[in-house]
Amino acid sequence: MLNRDGARGGDDPPDRPPLSERVLAWTGRDDPACSASKWLAFARLLLLLVAVESWESLHYWRTQPAYPLHLALGLLLSACAVAGWFPRLTRPAAGAATAAMLVHNVSAFPLNANHHHLQLLCLGLVASFDGARHAERAVLLGGLRWLPVLGLAWAGLQKLLYGYYFRGEFFAYAISQHARFSDLFRLLMPADEWTRVRALEFAEGAGPYRVEAPLFVAVSNISYLAELALPPLLLFRRTRVLGVWATLGYLVAIEAGARELFFGLLMLGLLLLFFERDVNRRVLPWLVALLLWMLLVSFGVLPRWYFT
Repeated sequence: MLNRDGARGGDDPPDRPPLSERVLAWTGRDDPACSASKWLAFARLLLLLVAVESWESLHYWRTQPAYPLHLALGLLLSACAVAGWFPRLTRPAAGAATAAMLVHNVSAFPLNANHHHLQLLCLGLVASFDGARHAERAVLLGGLRWLPVLGLAWAGLQKLLYGYYFRGEFFAYAISQHARFSDLFRLLMPADEWTRVRALEFAEGAGPYRVEAPLFVAVSNISYLAELALPPLLLFRRTRVLGVWATLGYLVAIEAGARELFFGLLMLGLLLLFFERDVNRRVLPWLVALLLWMLLVSFGVLPRWYFT
């Protein structure tokens, strides 16, 4: 049977989706009935995260000339977080929060945390796509899921290229500068070596930062090996669930030392998008409760504990 162009049709295979769609689909596909609640839950968590962190960081800006600017950004981001709970306002709220976060990152440079750039990317994606349309939601969710895949792979590659994890140099430096890393890693090394590293000061000629404890060195090397091994697990359906749980376990290990809850919660929100069901919607109330606790801590209502 010939089509109107004179070519044989009927038995021809359907056109393949564009390469961009196929690449986005490597991280999973979303059921239309489920994807609407998935993107809304993530957008609400994201807007709450940046709003709460803006108040948490205000204690630093209080002594800086840019304090009025960051106070205004905190008020704007808080308004965006409230607006995010109204579906018709979620996308505009993400757009306003994207602009606010861009101003924050520029004004805070070079003191930005790495996850501030990740927040900006996530906000920009949420603001760029219409969550009311399944086709645009599919692109949005696929793009969001690619962020932890690329982030983990790049972090592992950087660690490998710089070489500061082969003998535990980076973690040894972290022990010398931060008590939270010291409390965790003292379990992995002899007391005398821990005392030596802890006493090192950040100054020219300080060191050596190399550690001889085999368990400590093993954990240091496992960090970049995990970041290189986990992304492929997230890209195949048969290994995706295993990959999510393994990455969540790795994230818990990071938080045990770094105690960067804003980064941890953002990564948690992104990883939950890999599940076929809207798990993030079911977990959202617990995350909101945690963020409210963090907000009360930032206002001094509750004592500061665990995170800094």
